[in-house]
Amino acid sequence: DVEARVAKAQQRSGELSAVFRHRALTAKQKYRVLCAFVLPVCLRACETWGLRQAEVSVLETWWNKKLGQCLGVSKVDRIRTTALLEHFLERHLSETVRARRLRYFGHLVRYPETRWARLLLEAEAPGPKLRGQRRTWRDDVAWDLQARGLCAHDCLDRASWRERSECGPFARRGRAA
Repeated sequence: DVEARVAKAQQRSGELSAVFRHRALTAKQKYRVLCAFVLPVCLRACETWGLRQAEVSVLETWWNKKLGQCLGVSKVDRIRTTALLEHFLERHLSETVRARRLRYFGHLVRYPETRWARLLLEAEAPGPKLRGQRRTWRDDVAWDLQARGLCAHDCLDRASWRERSECGPFARRGRAA
């Protein structure tokens, strides 16, 4: 699903290629176009993704290329990823996906216990997990919670949850003005 979303976002980016090549536009303006018209295509339904390392790599590579395109640089210029992210006051795209996944998890936990989404959240598959079986969405949420020092019970306080789920190793530094 990640590769398909990246491909669709790349297609949208291609439709806007004249904007990204236009010399009269500043990097900030190109970045705003990227965030307004291309990034939502890529991140549609990202809350439900279970990211493997290969998918994270695809996502990050695409994002770094798009940020470089906004700045008008290419691989040949050898600009570090951290420099690109700092220029736009941005974070890794996989961190955005993790933060959105946790926000969605908070919604699910606060649902009434009779809603089907809440029932599915707490459901267990019968039998043991097979060797080599892919990690589940809940495994990724558990890892995200552990990385931030949170637990599922923390979701019940909505205001606190929003603040705490965005902090830690995945905090957004801000947006370029």
